[in-house]
Order: sequence, then structure tokens, then C-alpha cells
Amino acid sequence: MAGVPLNALEINTQAGVVARTVFSALDQAEKFQAWLLTMPDATLTAAPYSMTQADVTLIKSTFTDLNQLSTIFKGTVNLASAKDFRAFSKQLIGPSY
Repeated sequence: MAGVPLNALEINTQAGVVARTVFSALDQAEKFQAWLLTMPDATLTAAPYSMTQADVTLIKSTFTDLNQLSTIFKGTVNLASAKDFRAFSKQLIGPSY
């Protein structure tokens, strides 16, 4: 068979790496959201950041969603209805997702 053969060690390693990555990414999203909450839009649109209001809104919306996803992931809140948490994030990372 073509390609790299898998064994139990490789499967277990990949499973652990993916799980760690999810935990780490959601932790980073929470921390960045906490920082964003301390930053008024006016601060982010002024020097030295000089971001557009559209970019500030998109980034804050993205991390509001990611923070909510993190709280659901941790089981601290329930999701009342279906939601695509990727909506704003996809605008940040491009068309490949």
C-alpha cells in the first residue's frame, strides 16, 4: 500500500496532538478575548494600532464567538440553538476554510 503505514503509537500520538491543540487554541482565544475586552474600539482605531473599524468589529466578533465556543467546550454553559462558530473566523483566515 502506498503512503506511510500507521501503527497504534502514531494513532495515539496524533490523537493527543489534536486534543492538545484544541485545548491550547481555546485557551489562547479566551486570553485574547479578555485582552480585547480591555481595549476600546477608539484605542484600536487610533495610532499606534490604526485599525479600521471594520477590522476591529470583525476581530471582536470572532473572539466573542471563540470565547463562547470555549465555554461550551468546557461545559460551563449550554448552547441554546445551533450556531456556526466558524462564520467570523472564516473571514479572518481566508477562503480555504
